Amino acid sequence: MNLYYFYFESNIASALLLAVILYKDLTEMYHPKRQVVFDIVLVMHILYFMLDSLWALLCGRVIGSTPLSFSLLNVCIYILAAFTGYGWYLYSEISQNATRTRTLKGMIWAAVPAFITSLLILTDFVFDLGLWIDRRSMQYGQSFFMALVAVPFAYVMLASCRAFFRSFKKKNYANRHGYIVTGMYPLAIVFFALCQVTWLNVPILCFGCTLTMLYVYISSLSNLVTRDPLTLLNNRMELKRFMVNTYQTLQYDSRLYLVIFDLDGFRRINRVYGRAEGDAVLLRMSEALKEFCRECRSRHFLARYGGDEFCMVAKVSSEAELPDLCESVRTVLVRKNRLESGGKYALDFCSGYSELTGQVGSIDRCFADAFTALEAHKKEKSLLL
Repeated sequence: MNLYYFYFESNIASALLLAVILYKDLTEMYHPKRQVVFDIVLVMHILYFMLDSLWALLCGRVIGSTPLSFSLLNVCIYILAAFTGYGWYLYSEISQNATRTRTLKGMIWAAVPAFITSLLILTDFVFDLGLWIDRRSMQYGQSFFMALVAVPFAYVMLASCRAFFRSFKKKNYANRHGYIVTGMYPLAIVFFALCQVTWLNVPILCFGCTLTMLYVYISSLSNLVTRDPLTLLNNRMELKRFMVNTYQTLQYDSRLYLVIFDLDGFRRINRVYGRAEGDAVLLRMSEALKEFCRECRSRHFLARYGGDEFCMVAKVSSEAELPDLCESVRTVLVRKNRLESGGKYALDFCSGYSELTGQVGSIDRCFADAFTALEAHKKEKSLLL
């Protein structure tokens, strides 16, 4: 009986911890779609832990139970497990900007396995068919146990496989690490679930799920601190942190340059076409930078400095490579703008760059020199118009 008490207390503690995370998340002002899905998954975990703790009390005969209440509890546990697996899959897909989950229709299609198996077990419960749960012996059958494990397992494994598969696509080269990390989350859940199946009376799954959800939450907070919310590029703070950490480990055959891009006519686009179109232009520029990095298979560091200013920390062998680099980015931007804006306006940028050395105060000096070069390019361009 002491083991059942421990199982009960562990699930309650895990539910309370997730409830604190849920409360903190719901009080935030900014709620993107992926965060809403994460909150729903949190609620499912909390409900699952509460029902699992009740299961421990019933099995430990701490509270009385009837065949009907026992069967109903198992039905609820199964449905929550199935839809929690679906929630993990949905969160993983949305985090990777998957096209299939952007629409309500795609989300419904993804939920079909959970809906079908839930309907089957509900039918078995209502009509007392005994195919899944035997009310008289208060035991669930082999088919119930297999589905309880298989459906959530299928969801999380599919999410993991899709994340790893996308990480090797050329277009995701610049964000490969993020896809790999996303693919690791479901694997952690599968590992803890298999341990729980092996040791049914030990609360391994609740601890594992809680640790995983906590890690995902901390990672999302880290992204909010270091990422620009519109373009999802690194922000200014992360840019400076990267520069401090990187120049100290530079190899002798490479040099580090800060390149600043400033969009031409951005204020006019905002004024004439509206701020929504202005945001689309910023996204276009960020996608052009990402696409350039994918095409040249380079790990240049990208960031949005602020407004319509973007930065690239480029590792090159010499300064002579930088004009070609800027021209390649311009070519990608012009192509994307022509396809996405319908030719309503031209899009170009001015650029300036400066080398980062390992001397004291070199980062601030590097920014100052790069902005000076940027202003010089603007003046030169205005004289030619």
